[in-house]
Formats: sequence, C-alpha cells, structure tokens
Amino acid sequence: KLMGDMCYTEHHSLGRVIVAVDRDNHTVQCVSVEKNNILWTVTGTVGERIMNPCSVAVTPGGCVVIVDRSNRVIEFGLEDGRYIGTILTANADGLHLPWQIRYDMHNGSLVLWHYHNNDFLSWYRITSSSNMARSESIDKILFL
Repeated sequence: KLMGDMCYTEHHSLGRVIVAVDRDNHTVQCVSVEKNNILWTVTGTVGERIMNPCSVAVTPGGCVVIVDRSNRVIEFGLEDGRYIGTILTANADGLHLPWQIRYDMHNGSLVLWHYHNNDFLSWYRITSSSNMARSESIDKILFL
C-alpha cells in the first residue's frame, strides 16, 4: 500500500519503472513494471533522511527528486536509490511546506510548489542544484 505521489519513467538499464512515495511509512520505492518487483526502497523516520515524503519527480538523467514535507528537497539515484544530496531546505532557501514537484520537459528543469507566508502557493524552478530561480506567480507554469 503506497500513500502518496508516483512517477512513471523509462530508464536505459532498468526499463519501465514507477517511483512512489509512501508518506505514512516514510518510504520511497522504485518498482519494475516488467518484472513486477521492487528494485530498491529508501526509508527513514524522524531524525533520518526521509521524514515525510509527499511528491516525486524523475529527471531524464536518472535522478529521483523527493519533496519532503519537513521542508527539504532530496535527490537520489534512480538505478540504486543511493542518496545524492539535499537540494533545497527551509533554512537555506526559505522553503515552507513544499507540496509538489514535477519535471518540466519544455525548460529542462524541476518545478517545485510550496506555500509562501502560510497561505500563498509559490514555486521554484530548479535548473541545477546550485542554480535556482524563483517566482511568486503560479500562472506561468499551469501547462505542466
């Protein structure tokens, strides 16, 4: 039972896979569609890497990007689920209640929605781990 977001992708060596988050069990799983088995699982509880995952995106380069409601955006490798790093945090980047992440194929970037000032939905466009642009207008990305 997975309670959360899912992302389907095709990978050159893994084939067709689904990456899903289970917010209740603090878990992210990668499942092979063809083999119908779990390829890897990343889990964590309060005080560890994953506390409350709620959304997932997969980049063409094979990075799994997780939105964690503990105000972090975390990156993992698609092939083995290894931890790559934390992209954004509340303290360093001003995140507040990140909610959803998607890969924007038109611009080759990740788009992250989060709440700003507790009631306004704003977004970040992440083009690389160190190059982030921010906008307060959600209207520009409704095509996703």
